[in-house]
Amino acid sequence: MINVVVLGAGNVGQHLINAFIKADEVTLVQVYNRTLAHIAQFKHDTAIIDDLSALAKADVYIIAVPDQAVHKVSKAMPLVDGVVAHTSGTTPMSVLSKHNRRGIFYPLQTFSKAITPNFASVPFLLESQAASDLLVLQNLAETLSDKIYDINSEQRRQIHLSAVMVNNFVNHINYLAFNQLEKKGLPTDLLMPLMEETLHKLTYMSPYEAQTGPAKRGDEETIRQHLALLEHETDKQVYNILTKSIREHYGKKL
Repeated sequence: MINVVVLGAGNVGQHLINAFIKADEVTLVQVYNRTLAHIAQFKHDTAIIDDLSALAKADVYIIAVPDQAVHKVSKAMPLVDGVVAHTSGTTPMSVLSKHNRRGIFYPLQTFSKAITPNFASVPFLLESQAASDLLVLQNLAETLSDKIYDINSEQRRQIHLSAVMVNNFVNHINYLAFNQLEKKGLPTDLLMPLMEETLHKLTYMSPYEAQTGPAKRGDEETIRQHLALLEHETDKQVYNILTKSIREHYGKKL
């Protein structure tokens, strides 16, 4: 049985808390948050505290707070016996207090409070200074997922960059596309099969091979018409930048 304390109750923290509560091989011994009201819903499942000096003994302490708060929380923690790991995709392990055993426990997924993630399919990117501590983190991650990766901080930053591109940037493009239809009173669900097929293609071909559209084939007339339909200059800039990028990558094939 692995004893765990979670510090923080944002999107990542709350989903990890719920997952650990359900995990057969994990005992969630405590949850910390500076505002008790934000973790009151867990009081029947575990101990809740708002005072770091009252931290219980555990094998792993998961700091699941905003990136800019990781160092502050870590510095305020007392000396503990367990591994102290944060969940950030970009924050280096070095921001954690050197007085405690340090590690990274990064679930590579987008989290929204209203949607329960399927942790079984979530990759966990782990890092630690000591092999024994890495094994502790691996054992904990394996209670939630079988997609476990030993990744150093530089590799994690590169992965996080790509994750932002395929998640945050793509979602923003989807927002722009939906907004364009909504302004004209057209149904956005028309786009769903296309979006699903776009992702499905990536299961059997590379994004480079899957690329289609006017920018790749050099269809200047269609591009001109699209730009004329866009009302906001920022939207035109996004369209032009992406068109330029596609042209540059497929220029030899035009």
